Amino acid sequence: MSITPPTGFSLKMEQTSHSSSRPKRKHDSMINENLETFQNEIKLILQQWKEDQDSKLLQIQNDMDTIKGQISDIKKTNTDIEKTLEFMTGQYDNLNLKVNSLEKECKDYSAKITILENKIEDMTRQNFQTKIEIKNVPMEYPESQPKLLEKVLNISSILNIDISSQIRNVQRLSVKAQTNNPIVVEFTSPISANKFLNAVKKFNSQLIKDKKLSTNHLGISGPHKPIYITELLTPKTKRLFYLTRELNKNKFFKYCWTVNGKIYLRKEEGSQLIQVRSEEQLQEIRNKNSL
Repeated sequence: MSITPPTGFSLKMEQTSHSSSRPKRKHDSMINENLETFQNEIKLILQQWKEDQDSKLLQIQNDMDTIKGQISDIKKTNTDIEKTLEFMTGQYDNLNLKVNSLEKECKDYSAKITILENKIEDMTRQNFQTKIEIKNVPMEYPESQPKLLEKVLNISSILNIDISSQIRNVQRLSVKAQTNNPIVVEFTSPISANKFLNAVKKFNSQLIKDKKLSTNHLGISGPHKPIYITELLTPKTKRLFYLTRELNKNKFFKYCWTVNGKIYLRKEEGSQLIQVRSEEQLQEIRNKNSL
C-alpha cells in the first residue's frame, strides 16, 4: 500500500534541500580564494628571499673574486720578496766571503808589519847601544859642538873616567822648543857607553840625594837641577819604559831599569826577572797584580 505525500509537503522538502546546498559552495569558494592568496603571498616572499639571496651570493662572489685577486697579488709580492731575499742573501754571502778574505789579508799584513817593525826596532836598538842621553843641561847661546863636547868631558872628569878618545859624536836633540833638550853622546863602542853609564850609577850611589850629579857640578849658574844620564832608547822603548815606570809607582815592583835597550822589572831582591816587551804584556802584568 503506498502513501502519497501531500503536494505542499513535497515542495517544502525540495526547497529545504536547495537552501542547505548553497552555503557550502560559497564556503569552499572562499577557502580556495584564501588559499590562492596565501600561496601568492608565499610565492612573493620566496621570490623576494631568492632575489635577496641571489644578490648576497653575487656580492659574496664579487668579494671572493676581489679576495682571490688580492691573494694573487700577495702571492706575487711574496714571490718577488723571496726572489729579492735570495738575491740579497747571495750578495750578503759574497760580501761576507770578501770581508773574511780581506780580514785574513789584513791579519797577514798586520803580522808582516809587526815582524818588520820588530826588525826595525832591533836594528835601531843595536844602533843605539853606543849612545847615551844627558838630560837637564841648559843650552848656551851660541852653542856649538865643541862646547857640547867640553861639557861631556867635564862630566867624565867629575865621574873620574877618561872617555876623550872614545867619543864619536855629540849633538843636542831638537825634539822640543826649549833650552834643555837632551844631549846625545855617541861612543865608539857599546862597551864605552856602558862604562860611562856605570860610572854615573857608581857616582850617584855613593852620595846623598842633594849631592848627586847636577848642574852645580858643571858650574852652571842658576837653580840647582839634577842631571840624568841614561842609555838612548828608541821611541817605542821610551814610551814602554815610561808606562812601566808608571806601573812601578803603584809599588807592584821594587826595581825597574833598562839594559841595552831592554826593559826589566823585579818585584824584590832575588825574585824572578821580567822583561817587558810590549804594552799588551804590561797590561797583563797590571791586571794580574791588581787582583
